[in-house]
Amino acid sequence: MEQNARPSQGTILVVDDEPDIVSLLEEYFSSQGFRVLTALDGETALKRAEHSPDLIVLDVGMPFMDGYAVCRRLREHLSCPIVFLTARVEDVDALEGFEAGADDYVLKPFSPCWARACGRTSRARAATKRRPRCASTATSSSTIGRAPCRWREPPWN
Repeated sequence: MEQNARPSQGTILVVDDEPDIVSLLEEYFSSQGFRVLTALDGETALKRAEHSPDLIVLDVGMPFMDGYAVCRRLREHLSCPIVFLTARVEDVDALEGFEAGADDYVLKPFSPCWARACGRTSRARAATKRRPRCASTATSSSTIGRAPCRWREPPWN
Protein backbone atom coordinates (compact mmCIF):
# COMPACT_ATOMS: atom_id res chain seq x y z
CA MET A 1 0.00 0.00 0.00
CA GLU A 2 1.23 3.49 -0.79
CA GLN A 3 2.30 5.59 2.16
CA ASN A 4 -0.34 8.28 1.48
CA ALA A 5 -3.11 5.83 0.66
CA ARG A 6 -6.01 5.65 3.07
CA PRO A 7 -6.39 2.18 4.65
CA SER A 8 -9.36 0.21 3.37
CA GLN A 9 -12.54 0.32 5.43
CA GLY A 10 -13.41 -3.16 4.18
CA THR A 11 -14.64 -4.72 0.97
CA ILE A 12 -18.12 -4.31 -0.51
CA LEU A 13 -19.44 -6.37 -3.42
CA VAL A 14 -22.07 -4.51 -5.49
CA VAL A 15 -24.18 -6.69 -7.80
CA ASP A 16 -26.78 -5.19 -10.14
CA ASP A 17 -27.58 -5.57 -13.82
CA GLU A 18 -28.00 -1.78 -14.11
CA PRO A 19 -24.52 -0.36 -14.79
CA ASP A 20 -25.56 3.13 -13.63
CA ILE A 21 -26.49 1.86 -10.16
CA VAL A 22 -23.28 -0.17 -9.94
CA SER A 23 -21.21 2.88 -10.93
CA LEU A 24 -23.03 5.15 -8.48
CA LEU A 25 -22.52 2.78 -5.53
CA GLU A 26 -18.95 1.99 -6.54
CA GLU A 27 -18.10 5.68 -6.67
CA TYR A 28 -19.77 6.41 -3.33
CA PHE A 29 -18.32 3.45 -1.39
CA SER A 30 -14.85 4.00 -2.90
CA SER A 31 -14.94 7.64 -1.82
CA GLN A 32 -15.61 6.41 1.72
CA GLY A 33 -12.47 4.26 1.70
CA PHE A 34 -14.00 0.89 0.85
CA ARG A 35 -12.56 -1.53 -1.64
CA VAL A 36 -15.42 -2.14 -4.09
CA LEU A 37 -15.91 -5.24 -6.20
CA THR A 38 -18.63 -5.15 -8.86
CA ALA A 39 -20.66 -7.61 -10.89
CA LEU A 40 -23.44 -7.19 -13.44
CA ASP A 41 -24.74 -10.76 -13.16
CA GLY A 42 -25.03 -13.65 -10.71
CA GLU A 43 -22.22 -15.83 -12.04
CA THR A 44 -19.73 -12.98 -11.87
CA ALA A 45 -20.97 -12.17 -8.36
CA LEU A 46 -20.22 -15.71 -7.19
CA LYS A 47 -16.68 -15.44 -8.56
CA ARG A 48 -16.12 -12.02 -6.96
CA ALA A 49 -17.41 -13.36 -3.63
CA GLU A 50 -14.31 -15.57 -3.47
CA HIS A 51 -12.56 -12.38 -2.25
CA SER A 52 -14.58 -12.60 1.03
CA PRO A 53 -16.39 -9.25 1.00
CA ASP A 54 -17.48 -7.65 4.26
CA LEU A 55 -20.85 -6.65 2.74
CA ILE A 56 -22.81 -7.60 -0.38
CA VAL A 57 -25.36 -5.30 -2.02
CA LEU A 58 -27.41 -7.49 -4.35
CA ASP A 59 -30.17 -6.81 -6.88
CA VAL A 60 -33.02 -9.32 -7.19
CA GLY A 61 -34.01 -9.00 -10.84
CA MET A 62 -31.02 -10.06 -12.90
CA PRO A 63 -30.86 -12.19 -16.06
CA PHE A 64 -29.83 -15.86 -16.00
CA MET A 65 -29.60 -16.16 -12.19
CA ASP A 66 -31.77 -13.97 -10.00
CA GLY A 67 -30.59 -12.43 -6.74
CA TYR A 68 -32.45 -14.98 -4.63
CA ALA A 69 -30.50 -17.85 -6.23
CA VAL A 70 -27.24 -15.93 -5.88
CA CYS A 71 -27.98 -15.25 -2.20
CA ARG A 72 -28.71 -18.93 -1.49
CA ARG A 73 -25.43 -19.95 -3.13
CA LEU A 74 -23.48 -17.29 -1.23
CA ARG A 75 -24.99 -18.41 2.07
CA GLU A 76 -23.48 -21.86 1.55
CA HIS A 77 -20.10 -20.23 2.24
CA LEU A 78 -20.41 -16.66 3.50
CA SER A 79 -21.88 -15.08 6.60
CA CYS A 80 -21.25 -11.43 5.71
CA PRO A 81 -24.32 -9.18 5.56
CA ILE A 82 -26.27 -9.33 2.30
CA VAL A 83 -28.58 -6.44 1.47
CA PHE A 84 -31.06 -6.74 -1.37
CA LEU A 85 -31.42 -3.49 -3.31
CA THR A 86 -34.42 -3.95 -5.58
CA ALA A 87 -37.44 -2.48 -7.32
CA ARG A 88 -39.64 -5.39 -6.24
CA VAL A 89 -42.10 -3.89 -3.77
CA GLU A 90 -44.39 -6.79 -2.83
CA ASP A 91 -44.17 -8.28 0.67
CA VAL A 92 -43.80 -11.75 -0.83
CA ASP A 93 -40.62 -10.60 -2.61
CA ALA A 94 -39.10 -9.30 0.62
CA LEU A 95 -40.04 -12.52 2.41
CA GLU A 96 -38.39 -14.59 -0.32
CA GLY A 97 -35.28 -12.43 0.06
CA PHE A 98 -35.10 -13.02 3.80
CA GLU A 99 -35.72 -16.75 3.31
CA ALA A 100 -32.85 -16.82 0.81
CA GLY A 101 -30.56 -15.42 3.51
CA ALA A 102 -30.68 -11.62 3.15
CA ASP A 103 -30.04 -9.39 6.15
CA ASP A 104 -31.97 -6.43 4.75
CA TYR A 105 -34.23 -5.50 1.84
CA VAL A 106 -34.04 -1.95 0.46
CA LEU A 107 -36.31 -0.59 -2.27
CA LYS A 108 -35.21 1.36 -5.34
CA PRO A 109 -35.05 4.26 -5.70
CA PHE A 110 -32.92 4.46 -2.60
CA SER A 111 -31.79 7.43 -0.57
CA PRO A 112 -28.11 8.42 -0.37
CA CYS A 113 -28.64 8.24 3.40
CA TRP A 114 -29.10 4.49 3.03
CA ALA A 115 -25.70 4.09 1.34
CA ARG A 116 -24.06 6.19 4.06
CA ALA A 117 -25.67 4.13 6.85
CA CYS A 118 -24.78 0.90 5.08
CA GLY A 119 -21.14 1.96 4.83
CA ARG A 120 -21.02 3.00 8.50
CA THR A 121 -22.50 -0.30 9.63
CA SER A 122 -20.07 -2.29 7.51
CA ARG A 123 -17.14 -0.24 8.83
CA ALA A 124 -18.25 -0.78 12.44
CA ARG A 125 -18.53 -4.54 11.93
CA ALA A 126 -15.10 -4.70 10.35
CA ALA A 127 -13.59 -2.62 13.15
CA THR A 128 -15.03 -4.70 15.97
CA LYS A 129 -14.73 -8.01 14.12
CA ARG A 130 -17.98 -9.16 15.71
CA ARG A 131 -18.86 -11.42 12.79
CA PRO A 132 -16.51 -13.73 10.93
CA ARG A 133 -16.74 -13.26 7.18
CA CYS A 134 -16.93 -16.89 6.17
CA ALA A 135 -19.19 -19.65 7.39
CA SER A 136 -20.58 -23.01 6.32
CA THR A 137 -22.28 -25.95 7.97
CA ALA A 138 -20.60 -27.55 10.96
CA THR A 139 -19.91 -30.79 9.11
CA SER A 140 -18.49 -29.20 5.99
CA SER A 141 -14.86 -28.45 5.26
CA SER A 142 -15.60 -26.62 2.03
CA THR A 143 -13.89 -23.40 1.04
CA ILE A 144 -14.69 -20.51 -1.23
CA GLY A 145 -11.55 -19.23 -2.85
CA ARG A 146 -8.80 -19.56 -0.27
CA ALA A 147 -10.87 -18.53 2.76
CA PRO A 148 -11.55 -21.41 5.15
CA CYS A 149 -15.20 -21.70 6.05
CA ARG A 150 -16.35 -22.36 9.59
CA TRP A 151 -19.70 -22.48 11.26
CA ARG A 152 -20.56 -19.47 13.39
CA GLU A 153 -23.37 -19.09 15.88
CA PRO A 154 -25.71 -16.15 15.24
CA PRO A 155 -24.94 -13.26 17.62
CA TRP A 156 -28.44 -13.38 19.10
CA ASN A 157 -28.08 -16.98 20.42
